[in-house]
Amino acid sequence: MTSPPSRPGTTNSPAQSLCQGVPAGSSPTTVQAGSPLQVSISGEAVHGGGGCLFSISYDGGNSFTVLSVTDKQCPIQRSFSVQIPANAPNGKAVFAWSWIPVLSGQPEYYMNCADIVISGGSTGGSIAGPSMPIYNMPGAPTVYAVETKNFIGLSDIIK
Repeated sequence: MTSPPSRPGTTNSPAQSLCQGVPAGSSPTTVQAGSPLQVSISGEAVHGGGGCLFSISYDGGNSFTVLSVTDKQCPIQRSFSVQIPANAPNGKAVFAWSWIPVLSGQPEYYMNCADIVISGGSTGGSIAGPSMPIYNMPGAPTVYAVETKNFIGLSDIIK
C-alpha cells in the first residue's frame, strides 16, 4: 500500500502477524471523517486477484472493523476510494489493507497498515461493521484452494 503511506519497514511479503508486526510510525496521515480516503496498492505479483478488504482499528492494530470490500479484481485494480464513516471516532487509528490471493501456490495472507488520525468525527463511540477475518497466519485458520474455481477470498468470506 503506497497511499496512505504504509508503516515504515512494511514489505509486500505475506504477513505472519497483524500489520506484519511493524510498530506504529511517527507520521500519521490525517483523515477527515465522512470523506473518502484514496488508497493505492503497489506490487508486481497480483496472483490473479482475489478481493481485498479495507479495515480500521482503534486498539493499535489488535482488532479491525471492515470498512469496505472490493470485488475480486483487487489488487489487479490498484486504486480505491474508501469512505471513512462520518461517525468515526476522532483520534489515532490504524487503517489496513488485507488480501488472500487466488494463485499463490500456497496459503497466504497479505496485509499492510497505515497509521492515521481521524478528525471531524465523533467524540468516543465506535464504528459498527464486521470484524476483519484473519487467515493463513500462524495460529489462524487456513483458507486455500488448489483450483481457482474453488477459491474463497476475503471478499467471499465477509459477504
